[in-house]
Amino acid sequence: MNYRQALDYINRTAQMGSKPGLERIAALLDAFGNPHKRLKFVHVAGTNGKGSVCAMVESVLRAAGYKTGFFISPYLEDYCERIQVSREWIPREKLAGLITEADGHIQRITAGGGEHARKFEIETAVALTYFAEQRCDVVVLEVGLGGRLDATNIIPSPEVAVITSLSYDHTHILGGTLEQIAAEKRGIIKPGCAVVDASALPPAEKAELSLSGSRFTYKQEEYIVSLIGAHQVQNAAVAIEAVNALRERGWPVSGAALKEGLRAAQWGGRLEIIRREPLCLIDGAHNQDAVEQLCKALDTLLAGRRIITVMAMSADKRHDLCVPMLAGRSSCFITTEFKDMHPAKADVLARYVPDPQSRDPARYPLSVEVIADTDRAVRRALELAGPDDVVLACGSLYMIGDAKRSMLH
Repeated sequence: MNYRQALDYINRTAQMGSKPGLERIAALLDAFGNPHKRLKFVHVAGTNGKGSVCAMVESVLRAAGYKTGFFISPYLEDYCERIQVSREWIPREKLAGLITEADGHIQRITAGGGEHARKFEIETAVALTYFAEQRCDVVVLEVGLGGRLDATNIIPSPEVAVITSLSYDHTHILGGTLEQIAAEKRGIIKPGCAVVDASALPPAEKAELSLSGSRFTYKQEEYIVSLIGAHQVQNAAVAIEAVNALRERGWPVSGAALKEGLRAAQWGGRLEIIRREPLCLIDGAHNQDAVEQLCKALDTLLAGRRIITVMAMSADKRHDLCVPMLAGRSSCFITTEFKDMHPAKADVLARYVPDPQSRDPARYPLSVEVIADTDRAVRRALELAGPDDVVLACGSLYMIGDAKRSMLH
């Protein structure tokens, strides 16, 4: 398979859906020679913030001189973003070769009566194989969904298991209570590993927030993080504790590398500034807690600015909770939708904007538009925006990559 054929193959396997369990990926990794058993890991689960924490930890470890593997989901613009070594994307031809190899293994497994691996299981196996081939010192591994039965949980006991903030998301799979969700996330904790739990950490202090990042104090030390918003300050505290746990397990990381890695960490799609005039932002907030954090950042950093919002969401999210919060901060609110992955229809999202008769015109948008095509929706927002206004694309990681391309052209 060439690169395009490999992506077509992966997309076809997505049609099989997902299915909990580690048996299929165990069989596939065994066929690959069990590469995961030759690697060391920082394993990160949680509802929100896990990608940001992964990015910060990886940046610190790279600043300390380690060769890092970095596995994330979903990607924003290019599929190869998902698998990185020292922040260099996997080459397309290498990805195609490993997916071709995976397909051969799967054919032999199914011919012997085994079950066909699902999309995320194939992706995880390919990533782990690549990291082992590249002889990564440590892999920063983001959980796909949940933790206990997620494909990434096939790994042996990690150096550090990290649990970021927890809230309600994917309740049809993970359970309807925070206790049930927490139990699934904490399923990545294995005997012998260090554990960092965001809920048990003290808050960061003296945070100075801006559109360039934040300066804050944590346990009497001052740090700077480039990621925007108060929630990223607390994510940085989680990353600091993960690095401290690695230090205690014999991984040398200097104080200078810790501070430089945090300052240099980049993570696309989380209050990411794409343009300055007008100010264009993208953010992948897609559940109630993440949207609340986004709204706090808007209120703190963009108070008084006129905001034109373009929003898309997956069909299974709480539109009734998320849409009103962002509509309430928008001068114009444009609903749109993305391709694939079960989007909510743009006209359905628009129904959750508060009724004109019941809303405060000083708070809720002056206009609501439904534009299903993301590129057209973003171009419409740019038409409406003056040089001092803000264009925000948000609501789903599956949309904001397309929105970013539209903002740049």
